[in-house]
Amino acid sequence: GGTPKWYTSPGMKRGQVIYNFDTAKNYRTKVIVEGPPDVWGFGPQAMGIFGKSMADKQRKLLRSCTKDGDVIVVMLDPDQHEDERDKVHHIVKLKEQLESSSTFAGRVVPVYLPSGSDPGELERGYMRQLMKEAAARQGLALPPDRHAKSERMVSLGTPSPMRLRRTT
Repeated sequence: GGTPKWYTSPGMKRGQVIYNFDTAKNYRTKVIVEGPPDVWGFGPQAMGIFGKSMADKQRKLLRSCTKDGDVIVVMLDPDQHEDERDKVHHIVKLKEQLESSSTFAGRVVPVYLPSGSDPGELERGYMRQLMKEAAARQGLALPPDRHAKSERMVSLGTPSPMRLRRTT
């Protein structure tokens, strides 16, 4: 509750969109992050879900662009709120939620960043190395992304770009 972290387009329902979907869907390795700054920090493979969990509509969008051999990387901010410390970690929860669908079974790679960090702040090469190591621990090789379309402006997949304004 409380003050929203981001102001977006009036009437936008965050659970119905994935930030940067139109670009990231073209990659064989899709990286799930929390928000726009994390997408900007990681790069064009990243999809922002506007929080630590995915709504049904967002999972449906992700399923629609996932092909055989694709890998889904979950790279959320690692720290949990104090009142959530005795609960299942949000990264584990999202991995389990995604793998309950046969589309993603065995192809979801959780990446745990250092405490106090997030994808919007870390060096891209470092994050990609963590991603490769996490996939290897699961016996997965990340597919090459030679076939991804050229990088272009991050968008919501709507005709006009979404304007974001940080509230804090």
